[in-house]
Amino acid sequence: MAEMVVPQDLLDATEIKYIISENPIVNIFPELNEVELIKANALFAETCTVSIRGLIKIIPLELNQSEITLKVNDSQDMIIGDMRIQWQNFIRKHFDKPEINLNFVIDNTIEHKRLAYTAPEQLSEMLENNDKLKQLIDKFKLRIKY
Repeated sequence: MAEMVVPQDLLDATEIKYIISENPIVNIFPELNEVELIKANALFAETCTVSIRGLIKIIPLELNQSEITLKVNDSQDMIIGDMRIQWQNFIRKHFDKPEINLNFVIDNTIEHKRLAYTAPEQLSEMLENNDKLKQLIDKFKLRIKY
């Protein structure tokens, strides 16, 4: 490994302070806001099993400083179970904010704004929005079985 040696007479303390002040450390953690929180939830979902990924992405959330409230119904609460701790730790590390708390509120009357797609629904949505996918299916005469 090569090492850079700088003679003492070339750099004095004032030059070192100037170099350091001109190159501040950049914060690599995202700002805690609703958009970034939705992205972080999607990243966490990718670490989970396929059956839980869609659920995590559709749960409505509310952000109030470092308090994140997630509204779930009884069945969703049972599915999430012990994953709450992993989820909270992931979010804390992602934003580098150990004070973040995830609060799960059971509300059986909620309606989800974002919907999870079944495989056939997802395919039909993709076909409607992507002409190249249609062309590929036609070109290779593909059939989809559900």
